[in-house]
Amino acid sequence: MEKKFYLSSTDKVIGGVCGGIAEYFGIKSSIVRIATVVLTLFAQCSSFNNDGEITIAFWGGLIVLAYFVMLFTVKRNPNTISTDDNIGRTSKGSSGESTEMANGVTNMGGKSSQVSAGQTSEESAEENSSVEVANGVTNMGGESWQTSEESAEENSSVEVANGVTNMGGESSQVSAGQTSGESADENSSFGFTLEFGNSERKNLERVVIPASLKSIEEYAYSGCEKLKEVDFSQCTDLEEIGKNAFNDCKSLERVVLPASLKFIKDSAFYGCENLKEVDFSQCTHLEEIGDHSFDRCENLERVDFSQCTHLEEIGERSFLYCGSIERVALPPSLKSIKDSAFSHCKNLKEIDFSQCTHLEEIGSSAFHGCRFSNIFIPDYVKTIGSSAFSDNGKIESVTIGKSATGYGNYTQSEDNASGILKGCSIHELTIKAEAAEYIGAQSITKVVLCDTVKELRKWAFYECGQLEEIVIPDSVTKIGIAAFWAASSLSSVVIPDSVTEIEEAAFDKTNLKTIVFPKELESLGRFGNMEYLRRLDFSKVTKLKVIPQEFLYGVPKLRELTLPMGVVTIKDHFGGENLNTLFLPPTVEEVGEVGYNMSIYCFSPELETLTAIADGAQDAKDSEDVKDGDLANRLYVLPEYLDDYKRLQKKERISEDLLKIDIIPDDELHHYDV
Repeated sequence: MEKKFYLSSTDKVIGGVCGGIAEYFGIKSSIVRIATVVLTLFAQCSSFNNDGEITIAFWGGLIVLAYFVMLFTVKRNPNTISTDDNIGRTSKGSSGESTEMANGVTNMGGKSSQVSAGQTSEESAEENSSVEVANGVTNMGGESWQTSEESAEENSSVEVANGVTNMGGESSQVSAGQTSGESADENSSFGFTLEFGNSERKNLERVVIPASLKSIEEYAYSGCEKLKEVDFSQCTDLEEIGKNAFNDCKSLERVVLPASLKFIKDSAFYGCENLKEVDFSQCTHLEEIGDHSFDRCENLERVDFSQCTHLEEIGERSFLYCGSIERVALPPSLKSIKDSAFSHCKNLKEIDFSQCTHLEEIGSSAFHGCRFSNIFIPDYVKTIGSSAFSDNGKIESVTIGKSATGYGNYTQSEDNASGILKGCSIHELTIKAEAAEYIGAQSITKVVLCDTVKELRKWAFYECGQLEEIVIPDSVTKIGIAAFWAASSLSSVVIPDSVTEIEEAAFDKTNLKTIVFPKELESLGRFGNMEYLRRLDFSKVTKLKVIPQEFLYGVPKLRELTLPMGVVTIKDHFGGENLNTLFLPPTVEEVGEVGYNMSIYCFSPELETLTAIADGAQDAKDSEDVKDGDLANRLYVLPEYLDDYKRLQKKERISEDLLKIDIIPDDELHHYDV
């Protein structure tokens, strides 16, 4: 083939002359440029010789002249397209109805490059209604589709042809069909019209993605406010939609994603406020939904991932503020739903986890502000983040699966009180997990604890003011700090014999009137703020060795107390001023000062002294605050010990005005299994 000299379209500083020479001779253009500059500058330092003949300065001038002659007379290479020329300029009034990318071009864009087509100047009025990128293009750079700020034309459709494998690349620009008031040529078919910048992207309405495309990179169509349709129907190789690729495409209404798609990156469709439908039915290879990917798609109505059999993760805030979603279908492959994934989806009423056999994590606030009527968290979910289902309003039933752990998150600071169901009203709560933890629902009517539950942890049912009753299964061994604190409607509870530890304030501020403690109890914290509690029964307890001195300080209206087996000494003033019935086990040897007008049922064979029991009545008799009457305490003992106690009373010279001793009635002998 005959070799021809052309100006270079791709290797140029001013006009492509040096680049063209380099291409013709097959050498580096930098060598040509350096030689040209050196010869020209050297020539300027010369002058005429002694004979008046022209020196090398003349030849240097010829170099400059030749450069400009070639610049204006030699043609450009027709097989390449410049990345900074305004290809296809037309003058005012000219028409460029269609722009078509020529075959053979392999690259469009790249960082800081620009190719203009379809762009009009202030003086032009033509219309470019479509852009077609031809076969052979493999890369299309750019941050976003854009038309010039000064243009008045319309670019409503872009068709990217087969051969393109990549679209995007931040900060690059490619535009097509640019016209200028300085040009009088008419170019109706040339180049391409893609500008990737961040200004006006007002007119693009439709994009057809070719079969060859493998990725749409970040910001590719960001801000194309009139873009209504993206046609992926031809795509067989598309694997990735990049970050912010369709960000703020406010007119986009429907997207059908191809089967080849694997990754939807962060904020890919962020702010597409009119997007109503995203069809995932073909996405059998989809693996990832990135953070914020559909954030603020306010009109999106339904999300169905049931066919996405490779999807393992739904990213953080991926469907945040998608207020029109009513139903979400999840795939069996799903492992993680990240923080706030569906937060503030205020119309989301149904979600089915039953098919998610690999789901392990539901992130913090994942479904905050939704409207579920029933929540069933399957057994395989291990982690439930704080506020995961908070502010869901009225919920008929909630089931927490048996693998869930660490889902309670409460401190006494209100800012940190972030249980998984904070702010919800629940009719029935079923817990299958090993531990019942703080969930934050201040309204629970009924709680079902399965036989898999071993512990009621700290603040488990804190401020559950509507909880009236609860059945604690035999599997439970510990009731934690303030577990039922301020469960103000709770009036009765049966604590199974399996419980070995009850921590402080476990039942504070409840309406309990009676508590029967379990046989295996070994550790007991203080009680307080239990103004309705009238009776405490430790009669079955055999292992409790220590009762805190302040145990009953917060139980001002306690009337009857049955102490546990093993207690040896009762301290002074134990039980409070309103205590009037006290049952002492056979192990008791010493009793401190008590109140007055009390009934004391003593199953012990002997006490070291009776004086302290009588002293309470004597103090009351001497007090001006106590009204006259029968102030004597009554001590009831087993029949076989009656004479011994009578002798001790006589020995200590205690009058019957202060202490009366009698036999325990038959109906009270059931205490301590006597």
